[in-house]
Amino acid sequence: MTRILRASALNPGQICYWRECNIDIRQFSNEGVKLIAVKKIILGIGNRNATQSGSDGTMYFDDIRVYPARCIATLLQPTADFDGNCVVNFADLKIMAGAWLDSGALLTSDLDGNGDVDLGDFSTLAENWLDELLWPQP
Repeated sequence: MTRILRASALNPGQICYWRECNIDIRQFSNEGVKLIAVKKIILGIGNRNATQSGSDGTMYFDDIRVYPARCIATLLQPTADFDGNCVVNFADLKIMAGAWLDSGALLTSDLDGNGDVDLGDFSTLAENWLDELLWPQP
């Protein structure tokens, strides 16, 4: 994981913020990189063999880590995982039960898209019961 500190180029006085970047390291091994032999990482922007001038500023890269597959709900989430913990379980059932027989547009618990939370949606939740999705997928 790489955290990047960025400032808006449109408004240099704007407050900077941290952004987490998740990279599947299989991308490197698929290109022939022997991950066990990596001793140094060079981070940058653009092409170091064709540099361009005209920009300035500072960018910080820190907190670089390698994780086993883990839950990242923004990247991968099973159907009926309403609470974003990457597992369909009792907490999701409780959320769906709270929406029982609600109708209208944009219902999170309306899994079949028919405009209401009904037995069809509970059936979909049951089919996905205890599904767990971790990123990256093997």
